[in-house]
Amino acid sequence: MSIMHTTCQFPGRYIQGPTALQALNTELVRLGGRAMLLQDDFAAKSLGPRLAAQLTEAGLLAGEAVLSGPNSEANASVNAQAIQRCGAQVLLGVGGGKVLDAAKAAAELAGVALILIPSAASTDAPCSSVAVMQTGEGAFSHYRFLRHNPACVLVDTSVIASAPLRMLVAGIGDALSTWFEAEESRQQGWLNIAGTPPSALALAIARQCYDTVMDCALEAVAQLRNRQPGEAFERIVEANILLSGLGFESGGLGTAHAIQNGLTALPACRGILHGELVTLGLLAMLNLAQADTYPQVRRFAQQLGLPVSLADVGLADASDEMLLQAATLACNSAPMNRVAAGVKPVDIVAALRACG
Repeated sequence: MSIMHTTCQFPGRYIQGPTALQALNTELVRLGGRAMLLQDDFAAKSLGPRLAAQLTEAGLLAGEAVLSGPNSEANASVNAQAIQRCGAQVLLGVGGGKVLDAAKAAAELAGVALILIPSAASTDAPCSSVAVMQTGEGAFSHYRFLRHNPACVLVDTSVIASAPLRMLVAGIGDALSTWFEAEESRQQGWLNIAGTPPSALALAIARQCYDTVMDCALEAVAQLRNRQPGEAFERIVEANILLSGLGFESGGLGTAHAIQNGLTALPACRGILHGELVTLGLLAMLNLAQADTYPQVRRFAQQLGLPVSLADVGLADASDEMLLQAATLACNSAPMNRVAAGVKPVDIVAALRACG
C-alpha cells in the first residue's frame, strides 16, 4: 500500500512571555519595516496607544485603523487598500478573534507580512492559515484559506493575564478537544487543512496539548484568579494558542467542532464563547464514541467552569426539533465541518441530551 505524503503548517515564528512585546520592533525590522496597526475597539482603548507610541518612537508606524463592522470580504478589501495607501510592509493585527481574522484576510490581499498579537488566549486561531469571514450583516459567510500562516504570532502573557478569566477557560475548552479530534481524523482517514493525512508530529503535538491541559489547567486558572500568573499559566497559554493551533490545522477537526458549528445557529447560544460550545460538542462526541472517557472529561470540564450540559449553554428547555436543527447543520458536509462515519443528526441530539 502506498503512503500519501503529509504536510504540517506553522506560523513563521511564535514568541511568548510576559515581556514578549519587547520583541515587536525587531520582528518588524526583520519582516520589512513599517507597519499598519489594525485593532478592535477594545485594543484601541487599552493596548493600542502603548503599541502606537512604541512604534512611533522607533519610526516604524505607517498608519492605524480600527476594525469597523464585520469581517467581510468587502471590509477586507478596504483594509488592504488602507495598507497600500500608507506604504506599510507589515500588517499588525491586535485584539480578539474577529480582528485577527480580518488582519489575515487584509494582509493576504495587500501582499504584506502579518504579525498577530492576541489580547486573550480564548481560541487556537492566531497560528492558523484560516480566517472566518462574515457577511455584511455579521453572520458567518465562509472560511478563507490563506496561502500563508502568519509570519509571527506574538503572545505577551502580561496582556493575556489582563483579559477576563472566562476567556482563558474558553480557550482551555477549545484546546481540550484538539487531541480527540486529531485522533478521530486519523481513524476516519480525514485530511488536514493542507489536504493531507495528519503526520505523526501533528498527532504528537495534539497529544501534548491534551496532556498539558490535564496537567496545568486547574493550577493556571487558580493562578490567574489570584492574580499571580506563573509557569502553569504560561503552559496553558501555549497549549491554548500554539499547541492547539498546530494540532487542529495539521491534525484535523472533527465531530466536536461540527457540533459547535451547529449550535452557533441557535439564538440561545449567541452569547456562548467558541471554546465553551466546543466543550459541549466534545462531550457529545465522547458520548457517541468513547463513553469510557466521558466521565473523566466531563468532571474536569465542570471543575474548570466549562459548560457540561444543555442548560449551561441556555438550552435547558430546547425542543428536540430545535436540537435537530443544530445537529443537521453539524452533519452537513462542508470545509472544517465533519462528523464520524455513521453518525446521524438524531444520534447527536441523543448525545447532547445525555450530557444532562
